[in-house]
Amino acid sequence: MSARIYVTEIDYDVAEICAGTTRVLRGVTTGTRIGAKVYTKSGGYLDVYIRVPGRVEDAEEAVRNLLREAVAE
Repeated sequence: MSARIYVTEIDYDVAEICAGTTRVLRGVTTGTRIGAKVYTKSGGYLDVYIRVPGRVEDAEEAVRNLLREAVAE
């Protein structure tokens, strides 16, 4: 895929594990939301907004993989 991908936003869904009502033991990332612009060779572009489970370290690669998966089916 030769499209250029620019990630415009990334946000994590975090669930907190608490002890009682006042102390947070730790936060667990349950999902990632990514906004991106995908520019094509023809000069067009797509605004995409994706949601994936877990924590994503490489947002650009996550967008690329989901686009591949979407057009393959």
